[in-house]
Amino acid sequence: MSVAAAASLKAAGDSWPIYRRLLKYARPHLGVFLIGVLGAGLFAVSNASLAYLVQKFLRGAFLVKDPAVLWEVPIGVVVLFGLLCMLFLCGVRMLARAIYERPLPVRA
Repeated sequence: MSVAAAASLKAAGDSWPIYRRLLKYARPHLGVFLIGVLGAGLFAVSNASLAYLVQKFLRGAFLVKDPAVLWEVPIGVVVLFGLLCMLFLCGVRMLARAIYERPLPVRA
């Protein structure tokens, strides 16, 4: 890009027309996109719940000495990460693949 072309670019606040134009291309994939966003959000929530499980394990195993925690937390980790995280992550990847493997419309 030349210096003159770079100098003629509009300010960052004028980028909304570009976003609107790009959203027109994404409109046919809106349903898949929203499902992907939901899956990514659920994946993030399941990853964030690790802090709760670590806190529960540390408090129950070392401070309170609750033997039930020694069974509950490992089962929770297996269910949370073994099933839910992989389900959400695989779902997001499958939806992304479904979008980018579609052929693009060809203009005549």
